[in-house]
Amino acid sequence: MNKTGFSLTDWIFFFNPSNRDDLRKIVTNPGREDIPGEFVTYKLITVYLPVVPFAIVVLLNILMNFAAPSTWFSFINNGSLPIISFGVISAGMPYLLEQLEEFPNFHIIRRRVMAVSLIFLFLTASMYIFQTISGLKLNLIINCASLLLSVYIFLFSASIGYKMFMLQSNNIRNFAEGIQGDVNGLQDALDDI
Repeated sequence: MNKTGFSLTDWIFFFNPSNRDDLRKIVTNPGREDIPGEFVTYKLITVYLPVVPFAIVVLLNILMNFAAPSTWFSFINNGSLPIISFGVISAGMPYLLEQLEEFPNFHIIRRRVMAVSLIFLFLTASMYIFQTISGLKLNLIINCASLLLSVYIFLFSASIGYKMFMLQSNNIRNFAEGIQGDVNGLQDALDDI
């Protein structure tokens, strides 16, 4: 549960080691044992649930059209994967709408994640439009490139969504309250000495 994305996609956020460490602290916050369960639920509902019907229909399409591989891309590249990616990012947007100026380290991380998410909303919408308009008119190389790009955009979108979920205001505030409680406890212990 230490990861909130894929190492293949984390480069786009340009996090420095301190940012990565701050994000990891939220994920492993001992004051919130419920975060791992909530995170799994979030992933199941927002990421995996939309992908399962897509994967089943792709498999059925391939099995039913096994003799005609040229028709496989008619369903795989019909804009389904980009629209799923769009949904993953859109579902996480409300988590970052509240400003948290009182936590400057996390505010910087949240701004970076929000900026990247806006770029990927544009990319997923563009990919959806490209795939729905182009249909079967593309050659095999362009179809393969379109599919690979859709998968890569989906991985980025999932990584963005995971970070959005972890950076919700209540997770950051709970983490900060835990640190403040630890500091107060240490201060009281020093006062007793």
